[in-house]
Amino acid sequence: MNTQKPSIFISYSHEDEACKNQIRAYIEVMADYNNFKVWDDRQIETGDEWHPAIEHAINQADMAVLLISIDFLTSTFIKNKELPHILHCRNQNGLKLYPILLSACPWDRYRCNDFQFRKAQVKPTDAHPLDSFDASQQKQILKDISEDIERILLKSQQQAKDSYEDRSCTPIFESENADDEKIGNLTYLNCNRRHHVDMFLDFFNEHRQICPKTPHAYFVYGLKEESPLSLMERLRDIEIRELFRSHQPPLIPRQLNSIEWPERSGRLKTKQNSLLRQLFQVITSNANLYQENGFKLADLYQSRQFADYRKHVMIIPHILTMDQWDQKLMNWYINDYWYHQECYETDVPQCLLFFIIECAGNKRKLLFSINERKRAEKQLKHFTNSLDKDKCPHLVFDPLNDIEERHVRLLLQNYFKLPGPRIEEIISKLFNDQKKKYMLDIESYLFHLTKEIQTKENIQEG
Repeated sequence: MNTQKPSIFISYSHEDEACKNQIRAYIEVMADYNNFKVWDDRQIETGDEWHPAIEHAINQADMAVLLISIDFLTSTFIKNKELPHILHCRNQNGLKLYPILLSACPWDRYRCNDFQFRKAQVKPTDAHPLDSFDASQQKQILKDISEDIERILLKSQQQAKDSYEDRSCTPIFESENADDEKIGNLTYLNCNRRHHVDMFLDFFNEHRQICPKTPHAYFVYGLKEESPLSLMERLRDIEIRELFRSHQPPLIPRQLNSIEWPERSGRLKTKQNSLLRQLFQVITSNANLYQENGFKLADLYQSRQFADYRKHVMIIPHILTMDQWDQKLMNWYINDYWYHQECYETDVPQCLLFFIIECAGNKRKLLFSINERKRAEKQLKHFTNSLDKDKCPHLVFDPLNDIEERHVRLLLQNYFKLPGPRIEEIISKLFNDQKKKYMLDIESYLFHLTKEIQTKENIQEG
């Protein structure tokens, strides 16, 4: 869930600057009270590129206030750039539109792509232009509008919170191994991942707007004890789900088994076939049907499983260690196999290829000690520098954060709803020494804590 306060983007023509300033003043009083954010293009800093700044503000917004006038309707930039991007975010991210009619104009005849204002609720009531009222009436109308915006955003914020808590407060134990120390949905809450979530959302939204079909490559590296895989699980089961919840019905990312990267030794062709066989198996559940045709990407895109996820995303996880890192195989897989224009010109899901690289600690090699995390960082930097950013959008996540007491305290408060003394008792138990705490330590403890609470609840119900 996005924990940031709602943001309001104001779209207007500069010919209506004075009216915009008046409306913004009313909205800002409400926004300041609720700690909301209000943005218009006059906040662009000197030297900043104005078009990317506007698109970024729209991406971050929860509501777009549209100030409609004849100058708004005839603005080339608004019609060709700004409004299409707003409508895209409305369809993809649930951005709310709030049109305000400033003056008489043929707004009900206006069309941008498939959107028409006449099908939307326009303020003031009954679409009477704001300038048709006297000054006293305008002030009351703007007060009512600011309160209406407040109501809509607070309601949306509460619904998102309720949806988040409904999911996160019902643990789902999905591991096939009963002894596997994973904790279902709790794993995805990972209390030190906010920075990485923001990195992903900024990158994903930016590049999905450019082309919603081009595959993305994401690289996560870290010690196994830091649970790099659970970062991907959080993005899949919380963040991506939030982005697509405005769809009817809401789209839920499919959970796929991880693809194990081949060992470095052996022929390249053999490793390629091994990789593709696993890819087809985890997606279609029957790789043998596609083997004779050479596991062509076009066949994967035309499979029934892909057809079910049109206009959605499919997260495909790959697991490897630094001992398995093979730059030649990786380059073939990303550059040569996945990026064929003819395959994703059709109506297909956007594939997000996650490469989870598990590093060991310092390893001895002859007389030298090798830091595998630094080695992974160096190899990834070298490899991704060779990729075409336009053809192959890719993101290397920053190193995973350390766990701190405050992270665990918040998780115990928000998920388990434990009383303060009990939380402090657990914190003291977990952090009673000077040893560094890893995510796997916390996941293991929370797994047992969840089982303990469930056992007590079953006894009480019995």
